[in-house]
Parts: sequence; structure tokens; C-alpha cells
Amino acid sequence: TELTNQASLYNRMSAVNVLMIGARPFKFVRENPRVAKLNQSFWNASNDIFWFVIMLFFSMFGVVMLVYISFGPYIEECSSLFSALVHCFRYLLGDFDFEPLIAVDPAMAAFMFPYLIVMYCVFTNIFFAIIDRHFVAIEAPPFQWKRKLKPFLSRVCRCIEWDEDYVMEQDPNAEKKTGPPSRKDRVKITQREIQAILQNAGVEDFSQTSFSRGRDLQDVCDPDERMEEVLAWAREEARNVVQQFNEMLVLKRTEKNDEHFVKHEVMATFVQKELQDTKGAMEEAARWMRYATRVAENLAHEDQETLAKYIALLERKIQRQEVEGQALNREVEHLETDIDKLRNPLNPSKERGVVDLKAA
Repeated sequence: TELTNQASLYNRMSAVNVLMIGARPFKFVRENPRVAKLNQSFWNASNDIFWFVIMLFFSMFGVVMLVYISFGPYIEECSSLFSALVHCFRYLLGDFDFEPLIAVDPAMAAFMFPYLIVMYCVFTNIFFAIIDRHFVAIEAPPFQWKRKLKPFLSRVCRCIEWDEDYVMEQDPNAEKKTGPPSRKDRVKITQREIQAILQNAGVEDFSQTSFSRGRDLQDVCDPDERMEEVLAWAREEARNVVQQFNEMLVLKRTEKNDEHFVKHEVMATFVQKELQDTKGAMEEAARWMRYATRVAENLAHEDQETLAKYIALLERKIQRQEVEGQALNREVEHLETDIDKLRNPLNPSKERGVVDLKAA
């Protein structure tokens, strides 16, 4: 028994070893652009394939239990759950036979025909549609011998241009595909548009047109300390942008698939990071703005309250000064009356008339 177990273990390990040896050649062809395109297609479709397998399992589970309960006691192929699962899975591959099922139970065998339609016709096409949707349709670049031999022979054979990139698989008689315009084509298109605008404006010769030269910042205004800070910030931002662009350019040279590079490296990594950083900076600036606004409003409210209290105090002082002034005026009138009495003691009637006149 022990010898049998050891032989069985040896056979299993040998089988797994052979399987790994058979899968090892994929390591040497993964750098091939066409193989990389297939791997990228399956990687992009992995999420949809995962949920497709889950839905397929749940859809098959009920039918597997139906086959196991209805036909298991009579048909050897359905006598266990695993054999019933294999029997139902064969329907997906187009290998089906209704005669044994109909001979056992025609009513329950009728459920297998809709299962065949759904599984073989619908689920198979859904799987192919998933692969087709995520298939990388970009044509793989041709194999470049110079690029592969450059690390080994570039120092020995310096007379060869190792960086030349020729496409040797193009058919010279084939119709040229129109792709996006290059930088040179865009310059030509822009030049034609400028010529059309100048012709509509009545200018025949573009070289005879006089343009005013742009002025420097020092000619427009006198740079102060704040302007120097803005210029330093602009230079720092420009330096950071150029550095990030150079880093992305280095990563692009090492990437084989441009679409994968744009989708995962540029959009998923660089753009998302910049978006999160910018969003965080904007939220922080908004918080500081709300804080500064609240502080300014509180200070303005306190200033208004202080000013209102000062105005009320001044009003009370003015009222008190007015009361005191009126009292002083009355005292002055009494003093003037007493002086008049002292000056004319023998003419009380006249004095009385003067007092009545003043009172009137």
C-alpha cells in the first residue's frame, strides 16, 4: 500500500512537472507583440469573464440537480453530482443525446431542450461577445531585429544605425490607411487656414504682412516683489511639468502596447493622481477661504458693534451737553435779570416791562 501511494504521488508530481514544462515556452514568447495583444485582451476581459462564470454556475446548478434527481437512478452518466455536472457541461460543447433521457422520463427530458438553447446558443455567444469587446484591435508592430540586437552588438558595430525603425511587412501596392494627422500635417492645415483668412482680409502676400512684436513683462509693468513671486511659481510649475513629461516619455519607450500605456499608466496613474492632488488642493483652498471669510465677517461684525456703541455713547454725551447748555442759558438769563434790577432799582415798572418783553 505504501509503495502504491508513493507511485501515485510520483505520477502526480511528474504530471504537474510536465504541465509546467509545457507552459514554460509562454515565458519566451510573452515579449512578442501579438502574444502581448492576446494576453492584454484576456486581462481586460478578466472581470467580465469572472462574473460570466459565476452566472453560468448558478444557471447550471438547478439543471444539474434536476438531472441528478430525475435521471440519476436510471442513467449511469447522471448517477453522481459530478457526473451530472459533466453531462450538463457537454451540452455547452454541443455534445448532447436526448434519447436516453426521453426513454426514462419524457416530461422531465423536455426541460433539457430550453437548457440546450439557453446554454449552447446564448451563453456561448455571450462569452465570445465579451472576448470580442475587450479584444485589442491595434495592429501589432513588426519584429525589429535591430532593436533586439542593439544591446549586444551596438558597441561592436558602430557603423550601423541601430535606432532606425523600418516597417518591412507593409505591402507597397496596398492602399495607404488614413490615420490621425501628424504634426507636419497639422502645421500645413493651419498654414492653409491662415492663408485663407489673409486672403479674405485682402492680404495677398503673407510675407509682406507686418506684425507687432510682443513686449516683455518689464516693458509692460515694473515687477515688484509679488510679481517676482508669481514668476518664480510659474518657473517651478513649468519645471515640474517638463520633468513629469520626461518621466512619462521614458515609461512610454519601455512599454510595448501604446493603448495599455495610455489606459493604465497615463489615465489610471498620472491623471488620477493629478486629479486627486488638485481636488485636495482645491478643497484645502476652499476651507481656508471659508475660514478667512468667517474670520473677516466676525471682525466686521465686531467693528460694527464697536462703532455702534461709540455712536450711542457720543449721542448720550451730546444729549448731556445739550441739557447742561440749556441749564447754563437759564442761569445766564437769571443773572442778566438780576443785573438789570441792580442797575435800575427806582423804575420797577420799566423793569417789569423789560422782563415781560423778554418773557414774551
